[in-house]
Amino acid sequence: MDKVLIPERLEIDPNSSEASCEWLHWKKTFDDFLNALPSEGLDKLGVLVNFLSPRIFQYIEEAESYDTAIEILKTMFVKPLNEVYSRHVLATRNQQASGNVDEYMQALKSLSKHCNFKAVSAVQNRDAYVRDAFIRGLNSTWIRQRLLENKHLDLNTTYNQARSLEVAIKNAEAYRVSDSSTVVTAAQNSETQNDETSCDIEKISATANPACFFCGGKKHPPSKCPFQNVICFKCHKKDIS
Repeated sequence: MDKVLIPERLEIDPNSSEASCEWLHWKKTFDDFLNALPSEGLDKLGVLVNFLSPRIFQYIEEAESYDTAIEILKTMFVKPLNEVYSRHVLATRNQQASGNVDEYMQALKSLSKHCNFKAVSAVQNRDAYVRDAFIRGLNSTWIRQRLLENKHLDLNTTYNQARSLEVAIKNAEAYRVSDSSTVVTAAQNSETQNDETSCDIEKISATANPACFFCGGKKHPPSKCPFQNVICFKCHKKDIS
């Protein structure tokens, strides 16, 4: 057995941004290794387990066949492609300040692999381009985010979803303004009622007493008494009306 064909142990982090690329490379080296082995009586699942780290093995330990184990691993490392988001990333990718033209071109070619490009009519090609430009130029980042959540999206669906989301934003804003106005009005009414209640108390106090309790003069509201907040000579406490 040529040692050059022996693959490395699979230790890919499923959450890594490079997981898909690393998995495809590892799977190719493992397939080449299997093809170099004698096919008669070959236990593919056993060979696979031998080239998995303990952390990766726990995901396929209950798999009963090689094909089932490979499908589980593929699902782990290769995330479903989002055509709409991938095309948005490609359309908005700029050359890095520290990168040269060759690196920029390679980055664009790499991103284009996830865009699901295929032979279509001129009308379909135009609609796809308009859809991408429409999403890219939206003022609302929230609407753009919601549209980019779709894995597949034609032009009409893009337009209809954007309109619905825009109306939802306006309705929510109108409800918020209306609710704020209700709270302000309630607060103003409460203040008015408190003012009226205070005036009523002063009127009742002035009517019930023929002379002022504090100064002994002609009856008047307590709040108008010149002796209000004066310290009493008997109890040595300040009057609080």
